[in-house]
Amino acid sequence: RAVINCAGPFSQYHAEELLGECARRGVHYSDLAGEGFWQAEMATKFHQVAERSGAKIVLGGGVDSIPSDLGCMLAIDALPWEGGPIQARAVYTEYTGSFSGGTLNSGRAMSRARNEGRVTAAMEADPYLLAPGTTGADSAVGTADGMPAGFGWGLSRRQPF
Repeated sequence: RAVINCAGPFSQYHAEELLGECARRGVHYSDLAGEGFWQAEMATKFHQVAERSGAKIVLGGGVDSIPSDLGCMLAIDALPWEGGPIQARAVYTEYTGSFSGGTLNSGRAMSRARNEGRVTAAMEADPYLLAPGTTGADSAVGTADGMPAGFGWGLSRRQPF
C-alpha cells in the first residue's frame, strides 16, 4: 500500500495529517513537496513513527528534477559514445514560460512560513537542512546541493509572491 500526494502546497493543504496517518499505519508515502522547511518539520515529527511502522516516506520525490533529469538521460542515450563515463552539466541561458500554479502557491506558502517564523535565512541557506548533523560534503568539484563549485544562479531579481 502506498499514497502518492501531488496536491500542494503541502504545508497548507493537510499533508501533515495524511503523512502522519501513513507513518502510523505503515503505509508508504511520497509527495512532490518543494517546501524544504515543511520537509524538515515532517522528518523531525514522523521519522521514528514511520521507522516503527515500516512505512517508507519519500518527501519531494522528483520535485524540480524530473524534466531536467529525463532530458539529460535522453541526450546522453543519443550520444554515440561507449568510451566510459560522461559528465553532464546544464546551463540555462534563456527561460520562457511560467511557473505552474502549484509552484506559485508553494512560493506563497514559503513566504507565509517566513512571516510566521517557520523559515529562517539560515534554513534557506543550509544545503543540509534535511540531513541534520551532516557537514563537509562540499568539495572542489561541487556543493552538497549538486552545483559546481562557485556556481551562482545569476538572477538579478526575485519574483514577488
